[in-house]
Formats: sequence, C-alpha cells, structure tokens
Amino acid sequence: MTQKKLSKYLCFIVYFLALAGLFCIFVLAPKVGLSMAGKYQRFSHLYYPALMFIWVCAVPFYLGLYAAYLIGKDIGRDKSFSKINSDRLRKIGIYCVMESVLIFISIVSLVVIRVLNPFLLLILILLSLTVVALSVICFALSHLVMKAARLQEENDLTI
Repeated sequence: MTQKKLSKYLCFIVYFLALAGLFCIFVLAPKVGLSMAGKYQRFSHLYYPALMFIWVCAVPFYLGLYAAYLIGKDIGRDKSFSKINSDRLRKIGIYCVMESVLIFISIVSLVVIRVLNPFLLLILILLSLTVVALSVICFALSHLVMKAARLQEENDLTI
C-alpha cells in the first residue's frame, strides 16, 4: 500500500468515526435518554446531566480525532516521522487519559447517586481499560516516532 493510499484510508476512517460520533452524541444518546426517562421516571431528572456529560466526553475524543487526521495527512506528504507527529501522538495519549478519568468520574458519580447497575459498571470498566491501553500505545508510538525522526534527521544530514 502506498503512503498516499494509506493516508486516504486513515483520513476516511477519521471522517467515519467523526460522523458516527456525531450521530451517537446528537441523535442516538438523546433518543435513548428520552426513552429511558420515559420508562424509568425515577431517573428522568438525570437526562440533561447525563447528556451534558456525554458532550463533555466528546471533547477529548474529537481533539484526538483531529490529531489523528493531521497525522494521516502528514503520512500522505511523506512526513510520517517528525517531532510534530510525535507530539500529536503524545497528545492523543493524553486525551485518552482524560477520557479514562472522565469514565472514572462517571462511575463514582453513578455509585454516589445509587444508579449504577453491574452491567453498566462492566461496560464502563472495559471502556476505561480500552482507553488506557490506547493511551499506552500512543505514548509508545510517540516515543518511537520521535526516535525515528531523530534518525531521519541525522540521515538527512549525512551525504
């Protein structure tokens, strides 16, 4: 696969994730929330706080997607190994850590208000572990891209 083709695939995946996220955040979550509020009246007061929390959780997600998009564009320009991309990968790792903290806050909040069921707890823990694993991968890739950028820079200076 050529770099241009890889770049197009990566950017397509980012666009798809962005659109899917928008659909989930602004269409699916409100509909499911209204349905749940209608079925379970005792939780109806949590509709707007939960919706706002989902919107807050979307911020690091979209910041990470934007950084991934920029990395994809740089791959197409044959600038894969650069300090900028290393920094972008580090930022994606930080955004993943932020998401993990937000998930932890949601777990604690749901326990405090006594609405956390075991199935939701399992989903949130698995999601948190996945996000933490992704952050570790991003930090490791950031380190490797930085080392590769230094090697490429040294190689460019050598005749």
